[in-house]
Amino acid sequence: MKSTVVLIILAATIAGSFFFAYNYHTVQETQIRELNTKLNTLEQAYADLKTELDGLPAGMTTDRLPVPENTPPTTEPTPETTPEPVPEYLPFENDEYAYSFFYQRNWTLDEGSGRGGSFVTFISPERKLCNQIKSECFAAMSLFTVEVVPNPDPAKLEEYFNKAVATLQEEYAITTTSKSPTTYIADVKAYGINYLTRDERGNPKEQVMQLYTIIDEKAYILTYSAPYSVSADNLYDTYHDDALYMVGSFNVTRVYKPVIKPVG
Repeated sequence: MKSTVVLIILAATIAGSFFFAYNYHTVQETQIRELNTKLNTLEQAYADLKTELDGLPAGMTTDRLPVPENTPPTTEPTPETTPEPVPEYLPFENDEYAYSFFYQRNWTLDEGSGRGGSFVTFISPERKLCNQIKSECFAAMSLFTVEVVPNPDPAKLEEYFNKAVATLQEEYAITTTSKSPTTYIADVKAYGINYLTRDERGNPKEQVMQLYTIIDEKAYILTYSAPYSVSADNLYDTYHDDALYMVGSFNVTRVYKPVIKPVG
């Protein structure tokens, strides 16, 4: 009887040990299979990443690769604001005589010019000049003036221009003049003249360009002048283009009279 019990206990022990060993072995096999699966997944991910990296052109970054989750977004730098360019030319308007033009911003309006608004002068930047012979220095500048003459006499442009030239010859003893070809101011025909003024000794004093036109019963006289000089950087040539720009931008607001219909 005792031997039978011992045999039963022994058999139960052996069976329990075998069952434990079988379960342990089964758990290990499951874990090994899971590890192999994860390893295969990692190997495949590495192979995919390597393939994509190998396919990038030389010098190209990996910006297009997937960004891992929870990665803070890249902030773009704030672009620098470009300041507004300073205009090179500024507008000038004369409401009384209905004209306007643009002038170089480094020229200044002579506030003292007036005659009721019919005469205005703009002054170029000044230049310091010195005469070594006389040991004296002075500030030189170019001038651009606009003069308006209401109801000019004569009223026709060519006659008015010829009269003006005769007056210049008398006042400044002009012996040679250069009449410019017919040009236009504010889309209206104009005449021009280039001449030199002279001092009491007869030496050239100023170099002048003058333009005349008549619009809506008003004569407009545009004058550009500078001290005479034979130097390569003389004032007349330095600001001549600025003067031409003022002339080219000169505009007059036209007056439109009502049409008179015939009776009947």
